[in-house]
Amino acid sequence: MSTENAKLVAVKKSCKGVKIVSLILFIATVVATVLCLTCAIIMTAGSSKIDAAMKQAEANGYNVQGEIFYNGIKVGNIDLPDPSNWHSDVPAVQEKFDEGSVSFVTGLYLFIMTGVLVWTDVVLFLFFSVFSIIVKEETPFSDKVIRRMLISLILVTIFLGGTVGWGFAILGGFATWAIITIMQYGKELQIQSDETL
Repeated sequence: MSTENAKLVAVKKSCKGVKIVSLILFIATVVATVLCLTCAIIMTAGSSKIDAAMKQAEANGYNVQGEIFYNGIKVGNIDLPDPSNWHSDVPAVQEKFDEGSVSFVTGLYLFIMTGVLVWTDVVLFLFFSVFSIIVKEETPFSDKVIRRMLISLILVTIFLGGTVGWGFAILGGFATWAIITIMQYGKELQIQSDETL
């Protein structure tokens, strides 16, 4: 086996590992997306019943907003959202805010989280597909790989801008440009190598 073939086998092996990890993360995120969407629907659709049950529990002396302990160790706080800080132009939604429906606002938070998870699902699937193509193709520098990698990195950059901050998105944009330039250079070298042989 030539040195070039050995390096290509090593590249494909590492890409296969990334493919497997991205598939596992994709499946886990899809499950989380379904659970989050289900909880969002339950919280918003059943907000009247849930709020009534929470008020009843509070009247019975249960602390529905407080500290969470596990084996005597404090692991977190329950801070319920404040519906009075939310406003909507939709009268039915504004009515829920005016009622002080904590579960309705929690459901809206969960819908927002579902959107973030769907975006993550798409990005993870694109990464899975990029590394699947690399494993199948003769070379990792094909047009298919470069195009799919570009789309994936653009989506990650947009995600960074919307969640972490636009400074990271700018950095992500430059990193995308650098990675795609490297991939295109690799493609040119691969074409020259193939023509030489």
